[in-house]
Amino acid sequence: MKRESKGQLILVDVEVFRSRVGALIDLGATRSYISRRALKKLRLRLKVQKLVDPIVSVLADNRTMRVEDYVEGVEAYFRLEKDGKVEKVLHSLTLLVQDDLPFDVVLGMDWGEAAGATLHLREHECRLPSPSGEVKTARLFHVSGVDNTLAHCCLSAPAFARLVRKEQLEEQVFVVYVRPVTEAQEKDCSTDPTIAKLLEEFKDLTESSIGVVPRPIQHRIEIEPGSRTPKGAVYRMSPRELEELRKHLDELLEKGWIRPSSSPFGAPVLFVPKKEGELRMCIDYRGLNAITVKNAEPLPRIDNLLDRGRVVLEKLREANFKINAKKCEWAKTQVLYLGHVLDGDGIKPEDSKIAAIRDWPTPRTLTELRSFLGLANYYRKFVRNFSTIAAPLRRLLKKEAIWQWDKDCTFALKKLKRALIEYPVLKVADPSLPFVVTTDASQYWIGAVLQQDDGNGYRPVELMAARMPCEKVAASTYERKLYALRQALDHWKHYVLGRHFKVYSDHETLRWLKTQAKMTPKLTRWAAEIDQFDFELKPVKGKYNVVADALSRRSDYFGAVVHYVDIGRDLQEKVRQAYAQDPIYAILVADLLGDVTRPYGELRPLPVPLRRREAIAMDITGPFLKHKTGVDRILTVVDRLTKFAMFLPCRYHAKAPELAEVLYAGWIRIKGYPKEIVCDHDTRFMSDFWLALIKRWGSSLKPSSSRHPQTDGQTERAHQTAQVLLRTLIRPDQKDWVERLPDVELAYNSSIHPAIGMSPFEFEHDSPVTSPLDTSPRTAESDDHLLFLRRMQELLVKARDQMAKTQQRMSQQANRQRLPCPFRAGDLVWVSAAEFSLEQDISRKLLPKWMGPWPIVAPAGDAPEGPSFTIQVPGYLPVYPVFHCSKLALYTPAEHDDFPERRSQDPPSIDGFQEVGDIIS
Repeated sequence: MKRESKGQLILVDVEVFRSRVGALIDLGATRSYISRRALKKLRLRLKVQKLVDPIVSVLADNRTMRVEDYVEGVEAYFRLEKDGKVEKVLHSLTLLVQDDLPFDVVLGMDWGEAAGATLHLREHECRLPSPSGEVKTARLFHVSGVDNTLAHCCLSAPAFARLVRKEQLEEQVFVVYVRPVTEAQEKDCSTDPTIAKLLEEFKDLTESSIGVVPRPIQHRIEIEPGSRTPKGAVYRMSPRELEELRKHLDELLEKGWIRPSSSPFGAPVLFVPKKEGELRMCIDYRGLNAITVKNAEPLPRIDNLLDRGRVVLEKLREANFKINAKKCEWAKTQVLYLGHVLDGDGIKPEDSKIAAIRDWPTPRTLTELRSFLGLANYYRKFVRNFSTIAAPLRRLLKKEAIWQWDKDCTFALKKLKRALIEYPVLKVADPSLPFVVTTDASQYWIGAVLQQDDGNGYRPVELMAARMPCEKVAASTYERKLYALRQALDHWKHYVLGRHFKVYSDHETLRWLKTQAKMTPKLTRWAAEIDQFDFELKPVKGKYNVVADALSRRSDYFGAVVHYVDIGRDLQEKVRQAYAQDPIYAILVADLLGDVTRPYGELRPLPVPLRRREAIAMDITGPFLKHKTGVDRILTVVDRLTKFAMFLPCRYHAKAPELAEVLYAGWIRIKGYPKEIVCDHDTRFMSDFWLALIKRWGSSLKPSSSRHPQTDGQTERAHQTAQVLLRTLIRPDQKDWVERLPDVELAYNSSIHPAIGMSPFEFEHDSPVTSPLDTSPRTAESDDHLLFLRRMQELLVKARDQMAKTQQRMSQQANRQRLPCPFRAGDLVWVSAAEFSLEQDISRKLLPKWMGPWPIVAPAGDAPEGPSFTIQVPGYLPVYPVFHCSKLALYTPAEHDDFPERRSQDPPSIDGFQEVGDIIS
């Protein structure tokens, strides 16, 4: 063996369905193969076909390989290279499918002969003819970081010794003895000669059975009289599932376990994936089970069959029964039977039966103590001197009591747990009495209790508590409750299987389990396991499900979620009060935390206007798709009395003069000059040009508080309505939104407005809007102008009264969530940082929540209590100094200024300048 020799594999680059794989060229293979892994990668699973006659191949180590599937007509592209040019050539491949193939594709001699391939081992090349007939080199497949060099070689002992001496590898050679590691197991008593002789005599019982065994008693399924024959619909299946179904049917027909039938009964077949990826066939017999007459007799007892092993095995042979040798245990000194351990000392309860109570953690909070006492109190009538035992624990439940867990509490907890897991609380199951299973589940635990009523009330037979598996933690409540039911029934299968019993659960939707049509594979598997039990599900309210609820909410698991350190409730309350009273900490909280209380400032509606068109409100909304006319916004103007609205298109970058022209042409030209205009603090509305223009019109401007849209709520609501109407009228490309604005305006004004009890159009024009679809005849107009004026006056009074009632109702409803304004002139207040504009490179999320403190100059109105105030903010801040009280917080100065150099929290300057504090020289 030469050191410089390289036994490299030749893998050519093959492209199938735009996916690249490496195909190994094997001179020793007569056929070409593909792995199951490559079928999935190349999306060829639908092309898999069954061989009429399976092919058996002999491998190099004399092992045989059986192949039953193949794919035909696989279009594979090979890249050929010569002189730097790359050309693709198409080959049609027929590949046998092998599960444990170490390579994606193996190309054998069948492909090499058909493609005219030539191998040059010295150059490590594979050459193929191109469509033009020229021979070119096929591009090889290389995996990044992986060498195709063979990693292992077989050498004889003398050859290996010579190689070690020649290469001087003595210090790098080690001898390793490898043997399989097996876990320590209990001694197999079946190796005892007497037991082995007995099993050898009955070894025919472990053979697999074929055919139907004749029996003296034929099994029958009795159907409830008058019931409807179930005929389940056929579920749709994938090609893989159909193939698996045919395989199962052929196997069952071959064994003679099923036969063709024309029965009117039918049940659909479905498949549930196993952990290994295979499919398990299930038959949905829920329809048949619902109409089957249930057997009411208890399960037969086998106490009389435990005398001798020979007698049992002879009976099995006579009945042609087969046993599973892997699941049998022989010559055991103790046996777990029906939740009890049977041994030479007698009967004792199973450890898992009492573990839920025995391992209950020590309560650390009042909630955990209430949970345990709620469970214990449920069975208090079975515990002698319950009140005396639980007295130290119940003392901690009093309101004035201080939480202090002492030795008396620990002793009472241990004594109470011991009393709960001993007789007569836990009773031995009586097969003649009905069972009751109660279940519950939380996000982290499941709990259940098995009970029986012996005439003295329900007494527990067993208690069960288990952690919810991690994959079930994020599941829905329905799945958690169903999982708890499934685990409880499986845990107590030896008690309840084959008999009717009741199940109590606080999740009422479980009652539809047996009639649910569509379920996930996981729920289908659970439902199939639950369906073998005959029970009646009854919902119970959570407050009555105390035992199972307590078992499902044990506190010892929550330590895995968050670490809990108990420092006592008194100390926690003292620390909280100390922080609240500390002046320095109070300033820090104001800087860093937002306001979590109800907002200040009760809602005060604007006065109802006396006449139409006297007061208007306007605002700009958008953006919208830029129209061919250049507009991309809507100026909404609303009459505050009649609620009549106009939606005027405008530009986002429009200056104040342009907006004035839009308002004049759209509203003032038709409605006249208003006396009051309510608007927000848009820089164009607050500009000198706009203020001078409003003064010339004889109008007054009433700007709303900064970032307080409640001042002009009706305009904001008109925005939303207009956007909804536009959404239903415009084309998908949204280019015609300007053309649809008149339709939106007509639809808005002709609808009944709840604030005035009529449509804005009727209030504005004294008659509802006419429509081409109107069929009622029109009456002649009256010539009496007095009647017209009287009607207009009635509409005005009606609308103003309706508006006043609406404003009062809305104010009362809104003020339930608000606090009266506590600020007055001269108070120092914090201002919300959201009211200030910031530099581009500054993150608002990392700034303090409040700025200031600054003094209140005066209220922005006649009322001294606001709700808006003028604040003395620094002059370098370009912000309107009027703020609503909901944006303010009262500043409480410290009694002793321990940090005289601490500056007030001012917002960063927009233009980079700061107000000068002191001039040193």
